[in-house]
Amino acid sequence: MHKSQGSTRETVHVLLGGHMMDKHLSYVAASRSRGATHLVCDHSGVGKDPTLRDAVGTLARAMSKDRTKDLATDLLDRSRSEPIPIQTTQERQLRHERSYGS
Repeated sequence: MHKSQGSTRETVHVLLGGHMMDKHLSYVAASRSRGATHLVCDHSGVGKDPTLRDAVGTLARAMSKDRTKDLATDLLDRSRSEPIPIQTTQERQLRHERSYGS
């Protein structure tokens, strides 16, 4: 699928399913055609003898997974925007006692 990124074909057949299927790879695979795009799946992707509704639901859940990774800078930016909780002296003492004993 990664090899197909950036290429265009007249007709594309996409085998859906598997552990790598997410919304980003689904988009890349399904957007490679100028003409027709055929989305297909096998029984291992949707279960044995599913109803059409069950099969579509299973594939829709797989194709909507977001596997976007956070960068370290994203985490830092988020931590800077969150308020720092203020601990009372009693809370600090209790945490110290739990960590080090009385």
